[in-house]
Amino acid sequence: TGKEIIDRVLLILQIFEHHAGSIEAKLQIELARLKHQLPLVKEAIRYAKLGELHGFLGAGRYGYERYYTMLRMKEARIRRKLEEVRKTRMVRRMRRIKMGYPHIAIIGYTCAGKTTLFNKLTANSKPVGPEPFTTLSPKSSRIELDGVSAIVTDTVGFIRDLPHEIIEAFYATLEEVSYADIILHVIDSSKPLNYIYKNLAEARRILSHIGVQGKPSILVLNKIDLLDGYRDVLEQVKGVKEDNEVVIPVSAEKNVNIEQLKKVLADMLKGRSLGTNIRT
Repeated sequence: TGKEIIDRVLLILQIFEHHAGSIEAKLQIELARLKHQLPLVKEAIRYAKLGELHGFLGAGRYGYERYYTMLRMKEARIRRKLEEVRKTRMVRRMRRIKMGYPHIAIIGYTCAGKTTLFNKLTANSKPVGPEPFTTLSPKSSRIELDGVSAIVTDTVGFIRDLPHEIIEAFYATLEEVSYADIILHVIDSSKPLNYIYKNLAEARRILSHIGVQGKPSILVLNKIDLLDGYRDVLEQVKGVKEDNEVVIPVSAEKNVNIEQLKKVLADMLKGRSLGTNIRT
């Protein structure tokens, strides 16, 4: 039929590749692709040694072994380049810390409205879209909240059951979250409650995996303009929030409660008690 058949990992990477705008994102995608290919080639070598495969790359198992060696060398080169990127980011991060700028990280699942919120908070015009993975590498901008300066970073969207190859390849993005002082967790409130609960639990698991626990966080219930009423969703999410979290309903698209969110952020940045004078 002429149709290409690919697995889930390669499909996700193709979507990533469509949106990749930075050298770092392209390197991360290529690394993930290599990590996915290497076990397959290694298995092919095993079958070739058993005599069950013939003639691939013109030399049976020797062709596979050459190909495997070539992929490992390419993987090493990409890792070195990504390490240089991480070192550069670390230098920038240390410079921000030295200047006294606290760091706010925006996280959430794909299509929750993270980048729209980032644009509202920073007055930027980062590309947004209804399709997943519009953001593939961290983007930071300085903001001023009631006289307090801070750095806000938009990160790549989570996806449930993301293959481990992709999670590891995008470690540089998750690394930004681990250094944040405050986390804005954007949630699509227009989704069913069981979907919200599952995504919330999975996001907490990912944060725990990268060593982010107990940091001041705001659960941003976004897209409330798509609901007939958001009070029920708000109360339900409040019922499962953790002690370090507050819940704020907003519509980033319609600019609803954005000023309230900024006020809460300013209070948190100034070191006031979490939850003080917060109207939800």
